[in-house]
Amino acid sequence: MNVKSDKPWLAGKPKNTECVYDGQDLWEVACEYFEWCFNNPVIEERYDRKGISQTVDLPRAFTVDGFLVFAGLSKRKWDKYCYEDSISEFIAGNILAIIRNQKFENAAVRKMDPAIIAKELGLANRSVTTTTTKSLFDLMDDAPKIHQQTNLKA
Repeated sequence: MNVKSDKPWLAGKPKNTECVYDGQDLWEVACEYFEWCFNNPVIEERYDRKGISQTVDLPRAFTVDGFLVFAGLSKRKWDKYCYEDSISEFIAGNILAIIRNQKFENAAVRKMDPAIIAKELGLANRSVTTTTTKSLFDLMDDAPKIHQQTNLKA
């Protein structure tokens, strides 16, 4: 199916009913989706200092949501493939690994925005706050030490 890259929802399987796949068919539709993504890059228009435009083909990121639309699958059916059937679970796991790996590799060579991809991959910077709690008895034991330290500084 030849579909313009600015209309990805027109690609893939007919969307009037949900599709059902066996393990091999699920793999084949995933390969079709990956191939479609490769053949339909995101086109970005860039301008230089003189105002001259240039189009640049950027890789289209593989996404689970994009795959589900392409394959005509609901999230519920996808979850069933991922967790209930051992053959489909294996294939769905491979599909997820390929989607994740493609984003990671493209972000690593800056073909995709590393910050956006890092968030999705769970690699974004996070601040961690830890608290410790002490029992009343521990605090009472520490009180003389704290009092002595504050008196020495004064």
